[in-house]
Amino acid sequence: MRRITLEQIKNLRPCPKAYSDAVIYFAGRESVEVTEKAAVRVAQLFNFMWLAYNILSPSALNSFKKKLAFMNAWGNYLLAEEGASRAYRLLQDGAPKTTREKAAAKKAHKRAHNKMVAAWRECNKAKARAFVRAYNEDAPTNDATA
Repeated sequence: MRRITLEQIKNLRPCPKAYSDAVIYFAGRESVEVTEKAAVRVAQLFNFMWLAYNILSPSALNSFKKKLAFMNAWGNYLLAEEGASRAYRLLQDGAPKTTREKAAAKKAHKRAHNKMVAAWRECNKAKARAFVRAYNEDAPTNDATA
């Protein structure tokens, strides 16, 4: 299993929030092992798409793109987002007239929103898994932690 260092991430010039999140995750360690379990655990914290495009070699990036079982997760997210948006529009456009209709519309919107959030989390986990697989298959370039 390959490792990734905080210095590698810093050299990629992430936004300040992303870097401070990495510092917190690394918790004083110089490097961490790149495993699916660890990546999935922080999938909501790190932007693995950004990391893939900035750290992987061209061949590993192609592998990452091919591995993106994330595409199904992304499609599920988009469908959930569309459902949440539709429910929100119905709620805002004044379609529900009675208190009962308004309550039902709010409940439908909340359910749709929760589905969207769950789909987004699954999408992030899928990106994390695809990154780990591509990163670990990639031949070490200039990282001394391989």
